[in-house]
Amino acid sequence: MQQLVIDGLTVTVERKAIQNMYLRLKKPDGHVAVTCPSHTTDREVTAFVREKRRWIDTHQARMQARPDLQAHAYVTGEQLPVWGELWTLEVRPIQENCGYITGQDGRLLLEVGPSTAEQREGVLDEWYRRQMKQAIPPLMERCQKRTGLTVDRWQVRKMSSRWGSCNPTARSITLNLALAKYPPECLEMVLYHELTHLLEGSHNARFYRYLESFCPNWRQADAILKGK
Repeated sequence: MQQLVIDGLTVTVERKAIQNMYLRLKKPDGHVAVTCPSHTTDREVTAFVREKRRWIDTHQARMQARPDLQAHAYVTGEQLPVWGELWTLEVRPIQENCGYITGQDGRLLLEVGPSTAEQREGVLDEWYRRQMKQAIPPLMERCQKRTGLTVDRWQVRKMSSRWGSCNPTARSITLNLALAKYPPECLEMVLYHELTHLLEGSHNARFYRYLESFCPNWRQADAILKGK
């Protein structure tokens, strides 16, 4: 493993016994990582990264703008996204080996014992999960009524690369926990999107015609989720 600085950009380079060169951006901040054939020179890596620089800058900006990808320490004073707004976190230490969180009027109170950032994040995730489970039923009812399509069950879980998924055979929908950090219209759009997959499995012209008829503002919500 090697690090190169290319035009001010730090790039991690890993050489392997492969035939082609690949570039990816690592979460949460979009750090650039290149995997390339063993014989690739630094000059070739530099040329490759420079060729991709516009793409890198665009997608790094999108990643850094997405609240679900921002790194947090979960300490007093941090601002955390809740339904598209930034709420201020207050952490209050307690003696118990567990955590409690309440939220109201733009403030989140996290009462927690000695803990790591990861453990505090877990408490926040459960709170976000409760927010989702409160918000989904009335939205689902409205979306199903508008589309005439129904599912037998839905669930919420952390998803690394999708905002939602649909299993038409099981008539079930899975929704990304991180949607609780975005404006409510994003959750509604994803619901319409996944319900539309009951009619069309692919993202083809037919799919988007259905989605447009169900959710005319889907493009605006999609742009928010993509950080545009």
